[in-house]
Amino acid sequence: HVHHYRATLEWIGAGTALTKALGRLRIDPLAVYGTLLAKCPCGDPALADPGCVARFAEEFAIVQPKLLVVMGAATARTIDELRLPMAQPLPGQEGVLSRLTPSCEVLLTPDIDGALDDEADKRAFWSAFRMVGEWWAAHPPY
Repeated sequence: HVHHYRATLEWIGAGTALTKALGRLRIDPLAVYGTLLAKCPCGDPALADPGCVARFAEEFAIVQPKLLVVMGAATARTIDELRLPMAQPLPGQEGVLSRLTPSCEVLLTPDIDGALDDEADKRAFWSAFRMVGEWWAAHPPY
């Protein structure tokens, strides 16, 4: 069964907060592929088994997202260390779209986990994440 989505996004992070954020941006959550960079068994990429982290590279190749949303500096460092094929280093600035690979843009945001507990962190996350809505609106339906 093949799904044809308007665009393929991939986010790295967690939670129902993202589903709510996507709803606020009027993005169909079914058009989004979500993953955790560190799947076994912890949420901190620095402590994860290298084999688990390497699976992200396989997922990235299979999903072929048009936009990769990277949540948090630790996740960004881990992705840079994976040296994905044809990838540019991730930008240091949050909330700015840039080219990751020839077929995928990237957006760096603060880690959403901090945004759940602190109002200033919530504003910083939302300020960066709203760029996903602008990106989505600029792409025609597929």
